[in-house]
Parts: sequence; structure tokens; C-alpha cells
Amino acid sequence: MKELSTIDMHLRRFIIRMTLDIEHSLKTKLIRDCVNNHREDGYQIVEDFLWDNPSVHLRVSNKKRKSYTSDLVNKIDNNYAIWNIVEVLTFGDFIFLYKYYYKKYPSSHSYDDLLFSVKSIRNAAAHSNCIINTLRTPYSFDIKPSSRLSIFCGYVPGIGVSSIKTKMQNPVVHDFTAMLYLFYLVTFSNKLKRHTFEDLKSLLENRVVKNKDYFTNNQHILTTYEFVMKIVDFFHAQSI
Repeated sequence: MKELSTIDMHLRRFIIRMTLDIEHSLKTKLIRDCVNNHREDGYQIVEDFLWDNPSVHLRVSNKKRKSYTSDLVNKIDNNYAIWNIVEVLTFGDFIFLYKYYYKKYPSSHSYDDLLFSVKSIRNAAAHSNCIINTLRTPYSFDIKPSSRLSIFCGYVPGIGVSSIKTKMQNPVVHDFTAMLYLFYLVTFSNKLKRHTFEDLKSLLENRVVKNKDYFTNNQHILTTYEFVMKIVDFFHAQSI
């Protein structure tokens, strides 16, 4: 259906926008924590990481030739510090570094249980995968919802236990919720939070339901919309 494709396009654009902000915030946090860590100089952790992850090291080295970051890679020539290695890593490889650091230096704010979900939905959006159309697609695997995410949903007004159990089993809904939650947790700017959730709320309340009559008989889409809308309303209220 053309309408679903159009809505999907708008959602993919928003997902890219939000996940880029998440990536920036996570990089800033990692650099800040490392700089403030008297046991690290910013270089040794990267050297250890690349040694323990040769495939990542190879991908970085390959950027010496054809890459937007080739100048930086050639200039540094394997003498990476944490504040410049993050500029040349893909988001997936950055997540490996992020987890590597916080495994060595545990933190209650490492968000390991949410990173894969955010990466997955970002990749889906970047590759123009159909997001809405997969809401009812049978999955050949069972996902294990983030317990942190399920607990959070329990605090959202109007969302019950049965709804959480059902919706969190869908990878799309789970990963989209994880993205919203992580964005709220790691974004330093209250102004950015407010504007982002205002824009998302506007998208959901206006363009997404512009032709709502098309979906009046699709209970799955309707209940999913209501579930996501309650979460967005919650974050929007917290950001004002």
C-alpha cells in the first residue's frame, strides 16, 4: 500500500536522525569517561581493543585507501587514542569498543542491553527496509526483551503488563522503543530532547494518521500505534 510506504519513509528518516544523535552522545560519554579515568591515557585501551579485535583493526586499516576518513587514518598511522578512533569506526564497531571499555570499567550507565536494538533499527532504516510492513511478519527467532525496557514500559501510564509482554516480543516495536529510551537517557541537551520528541509527536499525530481510515480494520497496526504513542507522550511530557 502506497500510504504505508510513505509513512515508512517518514519513520525511517526520523530513525536515522535520532540514532545519529544517540551515536554522538555515546561517543561523547565514552571519551569523557576515559579522559576522567586516571587508569587510562586514552591510547592503551584502543591498542588493547584493536589487538583483541583484529577484524575491526583490519576494517580501520582498509580505510587508508578509499574512505572519507582516509586522511585521518593515514595521519594517525595506528597511534589511535579513544578521541580519534571513534571518528573512523562504523557504528557497529564503535559499539564493540563501547562494550569493551565498560566491560573493563563497569558502569551502571553503559546501556549494553539496548545498543544492539538501536543498531538493528538504524541499519533497517539506512537500508530502506520496510519497517511497518514487518510488524506482523512471523519471525523465525524469539527475542529476549531487555528487562530494563520492560520495566520502564510498566511506568508509562496506560500500558499494562499483557500489552508489554505482547508488544515487546516484536523486534520492530522493541527496537523502536529501545531507541526512544536510549535517546532520552544519553542526550545531554534538554532542548534537543524537547524538540526531538515534539517533532516525533507531531509526525505521529498528524502525518501518520492523515489517512487513518485505511487502517480501521487492522487491529495490530492500531494497537501498536497506541502503544508507541503512549511512550512518545510520556517522553514528551518528561522533556517539557
